[in-house]
Amino acid sequence: MKAGDAWLIGPVAKPAPRALIFATGLAVNPGQHMVVVDLPVKADPDSLEAVANQCPQDGKPICFVFGKQPLMDGDTKAGPWLAARLGIPVTLSEGHTVCSPHGRLFVGQDRGRGFITYAPDGTAERVRRRLPTPAWESFLPPEPCLLSPDFTVEQIPGGLWIRPAAESDETQQFRRRLTSEFSAPLHILAVVLGAPHQPVVPKEDLMLFRSWVSDQLMRITRFYDSSLARVDLAGKV
Repeated sequence: MKAGDAWLIGPVAKPAPRALIFATGLAVNPGQHMVVVDLPVKADPDSLEAVANQCPQDGKPICFVFGKQPLMDGDTKAGPWLAARLGIPVTLSEGHTVCSPHGRLFVGQDRGRGFITYAPDGTAERVRRRLPTPAWESFLPPEPCLLSPDFTVEQIPGGLWIRPAAESDETQQFRRRLTSEFSAPLHILAVVLGAPHQPVVPKEDLMLFRSWVSDQLMRITRFYDSSLARVDLAGKV
């Protein structure tokens, strides 16, 4: 059944309210159908066959969002199986997927490989961390990286977070907030500096970060402090 701009597939005619709300709120992902699959148990080949039969049949690639990750036999994975069965590229998440503001999907760098697109022949074509995928994503470091002994650069749904290298209750709480509450326009690379009640990012580290970023990327970069207010760093980096 249609749910907003997405599709919702489940084992019963009346979907669970939570699944319906989730599917209805998903952002449009250009070039793909977004299909939410709500199954009561982990998917097996029989249940995936039923899912395939309910999918849109217009030849457009599909991104599947499973409430419960599929469980296949042996080394078989649901992504290649569905791509071969439907004869189209399909995308699945390998990792813990969260829905950030505006219905955008995200897999954190410590939560799995991300969204993988499989061709009908089973080969993996692309790995992404965000759907819809902003143009700037391919320029970001694939893993958290140490900026200096005191600060680390980590991906968040809206862009990057320059955070204290040492984890604390404050950084963990702020990470959850950045995932569930913070957003920026999709064409903007947001860079959040520091965390509440933690040391500020020194100018030396900001200059080092600037040396990593191309002039082209800097033109679409916006900086935010730990209160998530815009800060103007013109002339400082």
